[in-house]
Amino acid sequence: MTDDRISKPERPGSRLVIALVITASIAVGELVGGFVSNSLALIGDAGHMFTDVGALSISLIAFRLARSPATNERTFGLLRAEIIAALANGAILFFVAVFVIFEGIGRLGSEIDVDAGIVLPVAVIGLAANLVGAAILREHAGHSLNVKGAFYHMLSDAASSVAVIASSVFILATGENVADTIVSFIVAALIFRGSFALLSESFNILVEAVPPHIDLVEVRRSIEELVEVDNVHDLHVWTITSGVFALSGHMVVGDKPVRDCAAIIESANRLLRERYGIAHTTWQLECDSCGDENVCVLDRLKTNNEN
Repeated sequence: MTDDRISKPERPGSRLVIALVITASIAVGELVGGFVSNSLALIGDAGHMFTDVGALSISLIAFRLARSPATNERTFGLLRAEIIAALANGAILFFVAVFVIFEGIGRLGSEIDVDAGIVLPVAVIGLAANLVGAAILREHAGHSLNVKGAFYHMLSDAASSVAVIASSVFILATGENVADTIVSFIVAALIFRGSFALLSESFNILVEAVPPHIDLVEVRRSIEELVEVDNVHDLHVWTITSGVFALSGHMVVGDKPVRDCAAIIESANRLLRERYGIAHTTWQLECDSCGDENVCVLDRLKTNNEN
């Protein structure tokens, strides 16, 4: 049985547009300020913010694509568009971090004057803008991997701005410009952290791994505890898109009438919805477990690979 009532998460398009305009404006200001002041930390923060602009733009495009209706060729529509966008965002973040690190290494030991008097006000404005952008996206960050990616971008940017502010204050107080390079490494570390989180989560969705909040063994045990179910096997749980989970499996119910089987499936699906948030299910009912001559295809592939 398949529950085709897949509800799409709310699309926060207007919030993304507002965050995009704020971020793009501040990114341009930080880039100009970074070159004028000769601050690698500020340039790195500006580069990070430009990736935010790209991330937010990709997010908007992905949300538009995700609204595309299902067709006979794409039976789930383009719901995975936002996951691909999140993967792209993670990759962009990774390369920005690498760039900042290499630039920072090149500056070690060199005498470069940083105009902290310019860096400080620009970084303060950047911090305020990032906090506003993060606040705009926070409500939806828990429901969409793509929005979560944009939210992480803005949070890490805010942390970067704090570090840049601290370095500029230090430079103004001591005249030690090396603080700017050190902070650029901190900024890169923050970017790496967000990058790996996004890459890992989006990759796991694309390879249809079990969602992190679901224990497959526990799911199987819960269904088998239903009185009418003898056995559950060939069980698969995966994420279609953010907040939309699917399950397929074989259920052994013995030689029961069709009416009884419908009630069994409804009981199992209600349990899955209420306990695990799985709304899309497909069950194959069996009188006996798959025999050797009719072994489940995926189980057979797994066995062959292990051998």
